[in-house]
Amino acid sequence: MEKSLLSWLLDSGVCLQDPAHPACGGVHAGYDVRSRRWLFVYCEITGYAVSLLCALHLATGENRYLDAAKVSARFLLRHQTPATGSFPEGLQAADLAPMPRHYSFDAAMCIQGLLDLYAITRDIELFDASKAAGEWLLTMQDPSGFFLSNFDSETGLREHPGPYFHEDAGCLHAKHAIALLKLYSATKDCRYEHAARKVCDWVLSLQEEDGAFWANPTRSHVFAHAHCYATEGLLFACDQLGSSTYQAAVDRSCAWLEKAEDKRYGILGTQKIALGFSPSEARASHDVFGLFRRLHPRREIATDATVQAARLFLYRRLRGDDDQGAEKATRILRALIPNVMYRGSLKNAQGGLYARFDISLGWVRASPIIATWGILFAVQACLLLDAAPRNDMSTGAIATPIRTLF
Repeated sequence: MEKSLLSWLLDSGVCLQDPAHPACGGVHAGYDVRSRRWLFVYCEITGYAVSLLCALHLATGENRYLDAAKVSARFLLRHQTPATGSFPEGLQAADLAPMPRHYSFDAAMCIQGLLDLYAITRDIELFDASKAAGEWLLTMQDPSGFFLSNFDSETGLREHPGPYFHEDAGCLHAKHAIALLKLYSATKDCRYEHAARKVCDWVLSLQEEDGAFWANPTRSHVFAHAHCYATEGLLFACDQLGSSTYQAAVDRSCAWLEKAEDKRYGILGTQKIALGFSPSEARASHDVFGLFRRLHPRREIATDATVQAARLFLYRRLRGDDDQGAEKATRILRALIPNVMYRGSLKNAQGGLYARFDISLGWVRASPIIATWGILFAVQACLLLDAAPRNDMSTGAIATPIRTLF
């Protein structure tokens, strides 16, 4: 499983490693098997890739992963905005022009990647770039704890209001705590620890009694992908800060994930939809088809959320929180991967995973998109699964610190 996924990451062209390419080091958001085109070069995903490549280097000792991480980190340094420290969403597929929106979530993921590499190389440029992005991230936090979604360089606006998970005050912003706490560890600047606590405390207000996190304060829907991000941030904060409150929230969150699992396929993408809310996967351009969708809503199985759930169970196993975590993760991965792995002849897609698949009236249809982030998460889940048996679970001791695995 891990071998084929790694082959896609290293050999498909998703990671641009050719020094002659103007976007060398960048990572595409994914590949569209229908149009046979790469999606835009995505800064957030490049940050994730740096973290994963560092983890692969630490796990295997192979310098090729470290070399690739350095190339991708250089891409981020080249495209970091000097005046703010933020990163553009990415480079447009057509002309590689920088995109105008600078997301706070993307900055946090880039910080995490740069600091993970800094921990290995001690390259001061990585440290300085992380601090600059961290300063900008602090300006995007509301006094109550939540974060504004993005800054638009064309309009100058620092807001992105709306009901969807990636907009202002999203529960996913709890994952900023990972970057903030890693910044605190590297700089000893207490502002970062304070900001991490604030966002974690704030996101608790979005958790239902059953453990699910609403996507944002509109309480329009629960989006499993964002729910997992919120849980990841709380779990890391719990590990670093020792909060029993965060621990209890993570316990309830993971219990909800188990209930949300389709035992045959994986985790359902959108849950608990409020009356009047139309999630993007339920939309249709044709009125008649739209009516059909309302009468017969499709079930969307999300690859990213499913492998994120597996990662969370494995993290909890490594911490000694769940003795069955490895078994749960193995069951999830074995059920999901065969269903969503691309089986066609397109070289750029071989070994990749479809982003999601829809089930409607017994008919299963795969998305045309091979999404990079789900594959990055899946490889990391495989690494965690390999690490789990080497830990002494009777005492909760871990062979590898949790902070190096996120």
